[in-house]
Amino acid sequence: IPFRVQTEAQDRKVYFTIDGVTETITNVQLNNIKSLTGLTHGVKEVEIQAAAIIGETEILSNKLRFNVIVSTQDSPALISSKFDITEVTKGLLISIDYIIYNPALEFNETVLKVDGVTVGVLTVNRQRQFWNVKNLDVGLRTLRIESAGVYKEFQINILPLDIEFKNVEDSFLKLYLTATGKSNSDVDKANWKNSFGSPLTANLLNFNFASNGWIDDSLVLNGNATVSIPFKPFESPVPQVGKTIELEFETTEGSSDEFIRCMHNNRGFIVYKDRAFLRSSNTQVEVFFKENEKIKISFVINPVAGYTLTYVNGVMTGIDRMNAQTNFQQSIAQDIVVNDKAVDGKLYNVRVYDRALEHQEI
Repeated sequence: IPFRVQTEAQDRKVYFTIDGVTETITNVQLNNIKSLTGLTHGVKEVEIQAAAIIGETEILSNKLRFNVIVSTQDSPALISSKFDITEVTKGLLISIDYIIYNPALEFNETVLKVDGVTVGVLTVNRQRQFWNVKNLDVGLRTLRIESAGVYKEFQINILPLDIEFKNVEDSFLKLYLTATGKSNSDVDKANWKNSFGSPLTANLLNFNFASNGWIDDSLVLNGNATVSIPFKPFESPVPQVGKTIELEFETTEGSSDEFIRCMHNNRGFIVYKDRAFLRSSNTQVEVFFKENEKIKISFVINPVAGYTLTYVNGVMTGIDRMNAQTNFQQSIAQDIVVNDKAVDGKLYNVRVYDRALEHQEI
C-alpha cells in the first residue's frame, strides 16, 4: 500500500492499523510502501495516520481509512463498508457506502432492511454502491444489508431535533409531494409517493437519473423528462372551507411554453417560465416571477370570504373577487402534469389542501 508523508519535521512516524492492531512505523520517508502479508479471508479495516514530533509535542495528521477485501475463488461473499457513523439527527441524510464482493458472481441480489422490514431489493455489481436513507424515526435503528447469504448491520441512534419546523399538516392536506431527501442513488428513485393523504405515486417518465432526477433536494426535469401526478384538484366543487394549492419550483429562461399544468376548458392553473395564473368560470388571478430562482406560489380559494388570493414566496401579490356563480370544477378533471412541453426546470414540493390556508400558514 503506497502512502505519502509530507512534513518539515525530521522526527516522524506512521501508525498503521489493521483490524484494530496498530503497528508503529519509524524511519518514514516522503514516499513509502507498506506490504501486507498473511491476510486471511474477510474485510480488513485499514487506518493510516502520520505523526510529526516537534520538541516534545506529537502532531497528528489526517487519518486515511479504507477497507481491503481478501477473498479466494471458493470463499463466501463479503460485504464491505467504510460507514462508521452511530448517531444522526432526525431528518438528515444517511448515506451508507458498500461493496458486495462475491467471487462466484459479478451481480448479486441485495436486500436492504430497516429494523427487520425490507425497504429495497436490487441487483448490484461489484462496484461501490450507496444506500441513502432519511427521515428515520427517533431511537436506535438497525440498518441491514443482505446479499449472497451474508449480511452487514449498522446500529444508528436517531436523535430528535431541538426545534422542528414543519409545513401545515392536517386532515385537509390531500397531496404532499416533496423532493427533499430524494437522491439518484435511492433504491426507489423512480417512485415519488404522496407523503400525506390517500396513497398515490407520481409517474416519472424519461428520466436517466444522471443529468436529471433527484439533485440537491429537487426533481430536475430536462429534455423529455415528465411527471404526471394522478391527483385531480378540480374534480369536485371547491368546498366551502376553500382550497389551497402550493407549488415550489424553478424555471429556466428557455421555452415560453407551459411548465406545470392542470387546465381544462379554461378552468384550473398553468405555470409558465415567468408567470402563472388560476382561472375559474368567471375569475382569474395572475402572478409574475423571475426565472432561474426558486419560487413558491400559493393559490388560496376562499368561498366564504369571497376571494381568491395569490402569494409568491409568502407575499400576497394578487386578489380577485368571487361570487356564488364562481365555479372551479372541471368537466373533465385533469391530473397535474409537469414538463410535458420540454420546458426544463426543477420541482421541489407540491401541496394541495381542501381548505383556505391563513396568511400566517403560507
